[in-house]
Amino acid sequence: LGTQRHLDHPALRKRIGVKRLMIIYGADRGLCGLYHVKLEKRIRKVIKDSDGDIIECVTLGSQAVKVAHRLEIPILKEIQFDHGDHVAIKTKLHELVMWIIERYQNDNELGRVSCIFNHFENTMSYQAVRAQLLPLDEESLAEFFHVDRLKTVEQARKYNYTVEPNEDDVLDVIIPELLTLVMYQLYLDATAAEHSARMIAMRRASDNAQRLKEDLTRMYNR
Repeated sequence: LGTQRHLDHPALRKRIGVKRLMIIYGADRGLCGLYHVKLEKRIRKVIKDSDGDIIECVTLGSQAVKVAHRLEIPILKEIQFDHGDHVAIKTKLHELVMWIIERYQNDNELGRVSCIFNHFENTMSYQAVRAQLLPLDEESLAEFFHVDRLKTVEQARKYNYTVEPNEDDVLDVIIPELLTLVMYQLYLDATAAEHSARMIAMRRASDNAQRLKEDLTRMYNR
């Protein structure tokens, strides 16, 4: 389907709009060091680079709500997760995707939907990044799934495909499922970064406590 230039679906339509919708991935608890500081800094940069566009957001996690309030960004939806139930998380994300696609289809002023989250790099490192969700294009898919876009399309064009029942019906099913998978992948990435941030914060707190203990011991023994 990706090789067909005539395909039409609301999620594929590119347009210039004066609105941007941000999906902010935050945590539900504090005590995670610079996790939300980095997130807020990245959002400020997005706002600065938006050239005066209207910014709205959907928050995932209670701390994301606080970040949005501090930056005075209107919140259209607030979503909380039961982090132990991944089936329920996927269900909520699928419902959110359907809402996003409907809003993108009906609001002609909405030009872009992006996800802001902390990307896990390694145990001691994570960075706040932005990933474009809509409009969905080949570059976005290649970035999400780490594939060689040109090579994949070139291979696909070697064959002729028959799509049943028709391309539009298949897209109506595939695109929401694909976007749900992408958002769930970003959720897992952000959760890993949260655990990393909390581990780093607790290690620094323990190190600071140990240094304070040593300083007090030296003072007592003088």
